[in-house]
Amino acid sequence: MKKLLTALISAAILVGVSSISYAVEREKTLTFGFMAGEQWYDSNRRESHSSVFAIHGGYNFNTNWAVEGLFQWATPEAVQNGVKLGRHSPEWKVSGNVVYNFPMSDVMVPYLTAGAGWRNADNAANPTPTRFDSSDFMTNVGGGLKYFVTDNLALRVDARYYMDMEDDNGYNGNDFAVLAGIHITFGAPKPEPVPMPIVQVAPKAPKPMAPADSDGDGVTDDRDKCPNTPRGTKVDKDGCPVVMAPQRMEIKIEFDFDSAQIRPAYHAALGDVAAFMEKHSNAVATIEGHTDSTGPESYNQSLSERRSNSISDYLASKKNISAGRLKTVGYGESRPVADNGTRDGRQRNRRVIAVIIEAK
Repeated sequence: MKKLLTALISAAILVGVSSISYAVEREKTLTFGFMAGEQWYDSNRRESHSSVFAIHGGYNFNTNWAVEGLFQWATPEAVQNGVKLGRHSPEWKVSGNVVYNFPMSDVMVPYLTAGAGWRNADNAANPTPTRFDSSDFMTNVGGGLKYFVTDNLALRVDARYYMDMEDDNGYNGNDFAVLAGIHITFGAPKPEPVPMPIVQVAPKAPKPMAPADSDGDGVTDDRDKCPNTPRGTKVDKDGCPVVMAPQRMEIKIEFDFDSAQIRPAYHAALGDVAAFMEKHSNAVATIEGHTDSTGPESYNQSLSERRSNSISDYLASKKNISAGRLKTVGYGESRPVADNGTRDGRQRNRRVIAVIIEAK
């Protein structure tokens, strides 16, 4: 069994390496997996530590909270006066558990768990007076770590302490187990497609038949309020020169996971922003902060505001741009530009957009 588990874990790692894409636990997904390890028993049970095998299945409500069912099987060997007797006693446990995940990165997810269930242990292989057949209510607490090698597959390590809540022939059955294995997620809802904007192009109005256009500006003399306009000058409907539209500059800056620190690679782009604003003294900047959907919505709103403030503070302190010309706003996770179900999509959503407009 251990060789089979090792082979399956190795195969899972190879599959993960061949499809480099990572994800934390996703909301509204089912989970399944299996583990194997070692279990240690109370000394009054007079049984040796034993290999233990487990299967688990559950449901993720969101990236943090989940429920999970766990079934375990072990066959410890009877011990008398410190000597193993060569006789094994079957034991199984089944429990329902609440799981709290707290992702540290796109691939590393520690968790805590607690629950209750039923245990059946028969150590009939032991000689009397320690022989018993115990079927009792139990509780358990534990924790572990899941390391994702693909969007749907993780390696899992689990440590758990079991407490027998019923006294059976003087045996309370508190045990400890450490297991490792495979954790699989599936059934994630497909992201809703983003509708493409419909752009309506107004038809060009036909040129009016002008009786005369002395200055060649496209406005007939009978409607031209600014005659003799120099050729090549852009004019409005009255034949008068138009004020040029405000100049505009836009940049996009991406951030690391759970960070508002500016990457050095974007310092040059921020220098271009500063140079533009120095050249155009009436230019103002709106700095928009965004995040991916990992973590609570309220935290992501605060993180997006810290990211926009980080850009504003850099331009003010490092490039001497007046704070009065810099406006910051945070949109949290509300305006994704890519799928938050993939690592690349989350990276693209962790961004700041700076829009610089030369005011009229």
